[in-house]
Amino acid sequence: MEVKVEDIIKNVKEWVRNIQKQYSGILQLGGITEKDKVYRVEFTCKNCMIEVMVDEPDWAPYRNVSCLIVALVNDIPEVVYSWYDSDEDNISDILEQLNRSIIVATNYEE
Repeated sequence: MEVKVEDIIKNVKEWVRNIQKQYSGILQLGGITEKDKVYRVEFTCKNCMIEVMVDEPDWAPYRNVSCLIVALVNDIPEVVYSWYDSDEDNISDILEQLNRSIIVATNYEE
């Protein structure tokens, strides 16, 4: 069964609300962009920032979801972790990977 981007966005928005509550003292919401079939959220924590993008890209290394963790490495911004969904991922898989990404980010040391 094909997963619709609208359903992914709905579930990721709920995930964001839950993450904000669960990690309220650790993560700060940096910003949310929401347009037709595009949802982007940014969190910052002590040593890095997390960006989650849900969209329907014309070309990208992912189907609908991209998660990047960026940190300063020797004072230069660098992607230190990335995850991209694929055609095989369902909503549960996506949310599980986003949860793993949050754990990576909150445990990231410079």
